[in-house]
Amino acid sequence: MNSKILNIILVLLIGILIFQNQAPSTQQDINTDNPLSIQTEKKTYPLQKTVGVKINNNTNKNIQLTFKCPNSPFQAVQIQNGTTTPIETSTKLNCENNNVKNGFTSMIPPQNKRVLKLDYHSNQLFENLGSYKLQASYEYEGKRYQLETNEFEIESPGFFRSLWMNFFYKPVYNALIALIGLMPGQNLGLGIIILTLIIRTLLFHPNQKALSGQKKMQEIQPKLEAIRKKHKDNQQLMAMETLKVWQEAKVNPFSSCLPMLIQFPILIAIFYVVQAGINPDKQVLLYNFISQIQLDQIQTQFLGLLDMTERNLFVLPIIVGLLQFIQLKTAMPSMSGTSSGNSTNQAIQKNMVYFMPALIAVFTASLPSGVGLYWATSTLFGIGQQTYINRKK
Repeated sequence: MNSKILNIILVLLIGILIFQNQAPSTQQDINTDNPLSIQTEKKTYPLQKTVGVKINNNTNKNIQLTFKCPNSPFQAVQIQNGTTTPIETSTKLNCENNNVKNGFTSMIPPQNKRVLKLDYHSNQLFENLGSYKLQASYEYEGKRYQLETNEFEIESPGFFRSLWMNFFYKPVYNALIALIGLMPGQNLGLGIIILTLIIRTLLFHPNQKALSGQKKMQEIQPKLEAIRKKHKDNQQLMAMETLKVWQEAKVNPFSSCLPMLIQFPILIAIFYVVQAGINPDKQVLLYNFISQIQLDQIQTQFLGLLDMTERNLFVLPIIVGLLQFIQLKTAMPSMSGTSSGNSTNQAIQKNMVYFMPALIAVFTASLPSGVGLYWATSTLFGIGQQTYINRKK
């Protein structure tokens, strides 16, 4: 597994994330007398997992819903022993922020549905285990209607989610907030840069080992290609000769996989942390020693040019795309400069040099600027590390 494969997996995961958060649902539900009906995406949610509500349009007209920021779009009630208890929230949000605004509006096409994620309220509404329902009222064509979801459960997280949250996501998230708290002005952009540099520095040695292993493998590639051609009809002899070349070059083809696998969940965690931005609803995730930091007080403007929580459609995506292109070009001599036989592989690599930067630029434009800043910082660090590897004898 090399850094290109790691990048591809990251891009695919981001694509899945974007699709899940933005793609409309097309499954049709049974119409009711109420123009709208609501139901939760799932019947059970692990603690601290964002609850999603499917809003179904049972009419033949578009329905525009606008909820009052910063209040929760729905009233949550907890059900205990047959009685319901309303839950109050006091979320502090910047209702002028475009990303926040998008979480409080929804256009639902005729006979279709939209999923509204309670990103800014889930942790406050569902901080305890148990049974819940969501309720709301709205006005349509001069009449007021009441809505209520199915009953759903908030349960203890499973083993793998607990592992992910407690050993990857929460440590990275708290590290970011702690760094921001130490800075004058509590700037999110500076926190992202410093956290990215710290993590890349901590992962420098395993990544260096992986890159060095890749370089050695690329240097002996012509010999391996010659062995494949010479013994293409004798798989046993091909394997023996290949193993001999590996031993002579002191190369383990799997040595680069472990360092990549170690850093992969950490890089994924920092991506999700940055992508979520500074959401006051995540105050519950802070460790006690930094719990005094108020997330709504963090400065999201970076250098007075970019809001880290909003999308930047042109400048930042172009910068990220160019940096990714430079990183791939920097890696190209070590990837293909010593290879002479596998023209198909070389063609794929050359196409990837142009395809990957364009794809990453598109994703950057569709996500908050904080993700782009993280990606730019990480890529710039990677360029320096790859350059060092290329010059190392």
